[in-house]
This record gives sequence, structure tokens and C-alpha cells, in this order.
Amino acid sequence: MILAELGPNSTAWADVEIKMYPHERELTVCPAMFWEVGTTSFVVIKVAEKTYRSQFYYRGFQQYGTGKTDYDDITDCVVTMLQVHADKEAIDREDSA
Repeated sequence: MILAELGPNSTAWADVEIKMYPHERELTVCPAMFWEVGTTSFVVIKVAEKTYRSQFYYRGFQQYGTGKTDYDDITDCVVTMLQVHADKEAIDREDSA
């Protein structure tokens, strides 16, 4: 996997296959940017000219989104994802205390 080859605070570009709509079976290839911070991996996917999706994950089966499917501004997409991640981390810390 590309991320395994990255050093700390590095980013990588790749093509990913995604379902554009949940009910579709067909996968669409889209460009994406990946990065890791600690044990968390982040991905921002460009699905159209000015349309982005994001998610973060800890392992392949622990994937989280923002609750919003698409963003028309990449800054809003990334900031919202990072806020959701920070909120989840805070809840996890409270639960383990």
C-alpha cells in the first residue's frame, strides 16, 4: 500500500475506485490524496470538477465520514473531516478515562 511507504506527515496521490451513488454497483475511478497522522489515515477524493468527498480510518473496517456526502469546496471538505476526527478522538479519550 502506498501509505506504508510514506514517512511521517507525507501525502500521496492515487486513483481510487468508488461508488458514485450507494445503490450503484459500478465503480468509478477518481483521483485522491492520502495522508497519515499517527494511526489515522485520511483521504480526500475528487469526484467531479468541484466536488469532493472525504473519510478517515484507523483500519480498513473502521471508516468514518462527515455525514455529508459531497462538498463543493475542498477547504470545507478537509476542515469538516478534521473536525469530525478531533471530535471522535475526544469522545474516545473520555470513554477510556
